[in-house]
Amino acid sequence: MKIKLTSEQKQKMNQIFILMNELSADKNFIKQLKFAENNFDSNNDDSCSIANFTENIIDTAKCNFNYYNLR
Repeated sequence: MKIKLTSEQKQKMNQIFILMNELSADKNFIKQLKFAENNFDSNNDDSCSIANFTENIIDTAKCNFNYYNLR
């Protein structure tokens, strides 16, 4: 099977990585991420969101693309 991505598919894939790169370059975001991972506060919605951020990215990708069943 020959794979041929549309320009829209390529653009959407690139957008995901651009946004991830921008967040990883945001020093305040990274500081908060590291703090939240070590000082989890279940009473703070933002703390919960950022503490689970990287795991949520991985889980979302696996679920949305049915990665769990690929192997």
